[in-house]
This record gives sequence, C-alpha cells and structure tokens, in this order.
Amino acid sequence: MVLVGKAQAPGEVVKLEGSQASILVYEDMAGVCVGDPVKFMRKPFTVELGPGLLGSVFDGVQRPLKPHEAVPPRGVSFAPLDRLKKWTFRPTVQVGEHITGGDIFGRVQETPLVEHRLMLPHSLMGTVTWIAAPGEYTVEQRLIEVEFQGKCLSHGMITEWPMRKQRPSRDQLEPNTLLTTGFRVLDAFFPCAQGFACAMPGACGCGKSTITYNIARYSNVDVVVFVICGERSSDLSDFLYGIQYARTETAEPATSKICIVANSCNMQPAAVEGSIYTGAAIAEYYRDMGYRVALVADSTSRWAIALQDIASHLGEIPSGFDPHLSPRKPFTVEPLRCRPWLSS
Repeated sequence: MVLVGKAQAPGEVVKLEGSQASILVYEDMAGVCVGDPVKFMRKPFTVELGPGLLGSVFDGVQRPLKPHEAVPPRGVSFAPLDRLKKWTFRPTVQVGEHITGGDIFGRVQETPLVEHRLMLPHSLMGTVTWIAAPGEYTVEQRLIEVEFQGKCLSHGMITEWPMRKQRPSRDQLEPNTLLTTGFRVLDAFFPCAQGFACAMPGACGCGKSTITYNIARYSNVDVVVFVICGERSSDLSDFLYGIQYARTETAEPATSKICIVANSCNMQPAAVEGSIYTGAAIAEYYRDMGYRVALVADSTSRWAIALQDIASHLGEIPSGFDPHLSPRKPFTVEPLRCRPWLSS
C-alpha cells in the first residue's frame, strides 16, 4: 500500500521492474505531477473488521459513504468503523482459560437481527490473564489480554485483515439447506443450496439487479454482503437511498443484516477491482462467527472489465478476456462455500 501525491491518494504496487514500481491508484490522478511524494506504508491493503459493519456503506477500499454519495471526496480518508460509538460488551471467557485464534471471547449486539461475536485473531493464542468487565466500550479499547510464552498481548473489537488474503478454514462442509431467494419461481425451477455459488446471466435491462436486490432482502440468510461494482452513479445513488427504507419479512430494517460495498463505473478500475476482495473479506468474517452469509456481487462482468483495464495499463498482451480472470475467479467464489473457522 502506498499514498501518492500531496492529496495522499491510496494506491497499490502491482508490478516491479528493477528499481521502478508500477502503482495503481484508487482515486482520480488529476493534479499529480512529477516530483510529488510517494509514501510506502510497508503493509498490504487491510480491511477493518468489527462491530458497525452492518448497516454501513463503503467504497472499494472501505471508506464510508453517505446514503446520497456514490463517489467519496478525493483525498479524504475516514476510519471505516466509528471510533466514538460505544457498544455493550458481554465477555464469554474467564481469566485462566486457554483460547486460540477463532475462539469467541465476547459478544456485542450489533443490530436487532445480528449479534456480533468477537473472535480472537488467528495469530494469537494462550491463557487469558485479563478480560474486561461487562459494560460499554469503544472499538479501540482493549478488552482481553492473552499470555503465551511469557508475552502478553491485548486485543479489542477491531481486527485488521489483508484485503486479498483468504481467511483460514479447517474443512468444507456439505451444503444441505436450500437457499430461498424470495422468488418462488426461482426456488422451484432454479434451486440453489446454501454454500453453493450461482450466476445470473442476462442482457441489459432484464432485471438482474432487481432480482439480486430482493435476494439480499428476503433470502433465508443471517448476513448479506452486497458488492456493487461498476454500476452507474445515478442508479447507485438511488439504490443507496432506497435501501434505507427497505424492510425484511420480519418488518426489521433491511440494513440490519446488510453491509454494502459500492463502486460506481466512473471510479478508477483499481477501486472497482478491489471492491470484490473487500466484500469477500467481510463475508468470510461473519461466516467465521457461524452465520449464514450471502455474498452478492453486481456485476462480475464489470469487475472483469476493470481487470482488463488494469491489464492494459500494465502493458500486457491484449486478449479476448483478461488473463488474470481465471486465477482470481476462484478466490471470489470460494468464500461462499461452507467452510468452518479453524477452531469451530
């Protein structure tokens, strides 16, 4: 990860040739001149995971968006999760217990429909030496302290995870439950099991987006991560505004179980390409809690076009389809599979 120019636009190194690095920037490059500074952050792009994801709208690099805002202001960076909001924490472990990565050490009621289960990062393990008392805490406050081999490490509600790295899993479960979409005709003639992947091909104006929007609202899953990559800004703004007033079958706000990652077609190809990975990381996070998660992407064809644009910028040989599509496609599909967390 790098910050380019005086506006510190986020970017990513995608190619190295000798002493030169090719950088894809996630924002408009207008105003960037020769001699502008480039700051290397010495870490990959990471996604912040914690309470507050559901009901929020992010762009491809997890910058929060307002309901009427399809494109974030240039050069502006905000924390993905609210640092001031307090959450009611309930511990589930005691001092002296042995825990490892993936174990749940506390619970937070994130929305009326979803209870957020705080998990220990996969890199930590050991004996609990201190646990916070039940009460209200912000996402930055430490809640647990673990000792392993004489070292004490603390952890709070926030977990940072590399955007392009899959979360580890122990096994793949056999899908045995039907995914109900809210459309009886689809459930009858095109059934799909929870844990499977399905596609909806069709021409423009056939209603693909309308169907996916309703699947996000009425499907029999606990959490929905909706990735909108490459849509027109006007359509995207209308959707972001209308989803605020949508209701589920239980009359609860639809945003109580939906996290939206949105990138319009007039944003940089790198931002459109990264939105799929951001959505997959969030979906895997809630999957590891034990929830049934639906990862909906609209549309993967525009995501493939973004990959093709990136390949052209890198000077790769033109082809009928992007050469990076085949190796990257399994990464975006596999998070939908039934995979328990390592310690589940």
